[in-house]
Amino acid sequence: MAILVQSNKKPSVTFPSQTGSIVTFNSQYAGLPLKSCKVNIPVTQEGTGDPSLTNVRNFVGVDSLDFSATGKNLLRPNRSSATVDGVTYTVNEDFSITTSGEYQGQSSIFIASYLVTLRAGTYILTGCPSGGSYSDYVLRIENSQAQRIALDTGNGNVFTLTKDQPVICRIYVYSQNGVGKTFYPMVRMVDSDPAYEPFGDNKLFTFGQTIYAGELDVLTGELKATHKLAIFDGSESWVKSSSYSGSYFLVNWVQNNSISRSTDHLQNIGTTVDNLTDYSAGANVCFFEYSLNYKVNGDLYPTVEDFKNFLSQNNLQLLYPLPTAEVINLGGMEISTLQGENNLFASVGETTVQYIKIGG
Repeated sequence: MAILVQSNKKPSVTFPSQTGSIVTFNSQYAGLPLKSCKVNIPVTQEGTGDPSLTNVRNFVGVDSLDFSATGKNLLRPNRSSATVDGVTYTVNEDFSITTSGEYQGQSSIFIASYLVTLRAGTYILTGCPSGGSYSDYVLRIENSQAQRIALDTGNGNVFTLTKDQPVICRIYVYSQNGVGKTFYPMVRMVDSDPAYEPFGDNKLFTFGQTIYAGELDVLTGELKATHKLAIFDGSESWVKSSSYSGSYFLVNWVQNNSISRSTDHLQNIGTTVDNLTDYSAGANVCFFEYSLNYKVNGDLYPTVEDFKNFLSQNNLQLLYPLPTAEVINLGGMEISTLQGENNLFASVGETTVQYIKIGG
């Protein structure tokens, strides 16, 4: 006799968290909401090495962030059909592209995907119909200057980016043999399933100001600006220290900017100075030490005016943390899991995602 035993045990639910320039995970279920999704906007400076008079490293801010939530296809598609030099490119419902019309004897070029920033890594380009060539038709990945990064003629092409880079995908038709073809443009991780899949979704967050460091909550659209950039060009009120040779104090700047006088609140000098030191020099006085031993007209420690003239030609940049982050509400992005492979990434910074996992 067979006995049916029913279990009331519920499947386990966990909330794994992943961080990376691209966050990749697999889901058994479509439509599950993410628990959280945040992008860290890091402090970024030009160049490398320690900043100095001979190695100026200005701070680099961002005024927008493009976030993508997709499956394995990382190319954001052109959704508009067009006719270019006699060849009609029809964008189908799945974002594949079918060519028709009459080739007119010159190269016909169609943008298959908009610029999207791919992070450093190894990818594969696929989607060109078999039999492609520079005599008939090809599918190309290019940088923002239209220089070739990868070329597919029907067999796919593996390529590696050594740094984060905006890329665009174009279809080139060179003869009538390129008409009556359907292209399936896709860039994916090299170990992903090769079957074609359309792109998911993206949102461009426009900040309305330059952000030098902070965090964006993608789901709520809350942007926290954690740092401010101060640029000193010699127009400020400076006084020379009588106690410390080579030191100059900036009057009233601390009080006016509500910054705690602590070296913890001084970070990364962009240009012209090596060190900033806290002298706790009074309620209305900033605390900079100009520690480079440079000479003006043979004077090792020049006058305040010499120093201000120097700053007018060599602006000092100071990026400092705010005691309380400034919050900007931008409107969030709705993201649900896709069944199978999920890829989430931003055009800058690292993304941290916490998602729902049901079962083992």
